[in-house]
Amino acid sequence: MLLRAVCESPDDDTPRLVFADWLDEHGDPERAEFIRVQIALARGESHRKVTARADGLLGLRKRQWMGELPREMGWVWSDSFRRGFVESLLITSDMAGPPHNPDPIGAFTAAPIMHLEIMEHTIGPWIPHLRYIKTLALSGARVTHAEATVLCSPDFKARLNSISIDGTFQFNDGVVDMLQAHFGHVRVVRG
Repeated sequence: MLLRAVCESPDDDTPRLVFADWLDEHGDPERAEFIRVQIALARGESHRKVTARADGLLGLRKRQWMGELPREMGWVWSDSFRRGFVESLLITSDMAGPPHNPDPIGAFTAAPIMHLEIMEHTIGPWIPHLRYIKTLALSGARVTHAEATVLCSPDFKARLNSISIDGTFQFNDGVVDMLQAHFGHVRVVRG
């Protein structure tokens, strides 16, 4: 429940600090300290001692913390932490196997994802969860007119800071034009 609050309010440090308190009370003081130290760094308290402590804790426990994230075919988690959590996820198509569409809820309840890149995949299953995303990169992704319309709705537009689309996307220019008209900050890289 506390982790869900972190995931649903990724910009807010309060749920992260409450979660850190809970971790302290439930036998994981190093993770609790790591969250607090990284929040301090994000707030500008970047003196050597704080940075060294964050790096030390991450060196000791990174493998464990990364191992706690859900593993699905085609999901590639960033290995960098910010404010105590991984915030970036890459969704790829597994070209070696059959199409695989795991339920995105597993990703969005495990970490406060703020940056999502979707490659060679449909964005449909991810749409309900994109309201938490600040940056969205689409590379060879399939986007329908209906999905673009949802992205242009006020719920998404208020949060998304950046959408980038590479030249191999699988939708027509009308969809790109719609996204550019609504966001004004859509970066299109033609292949």
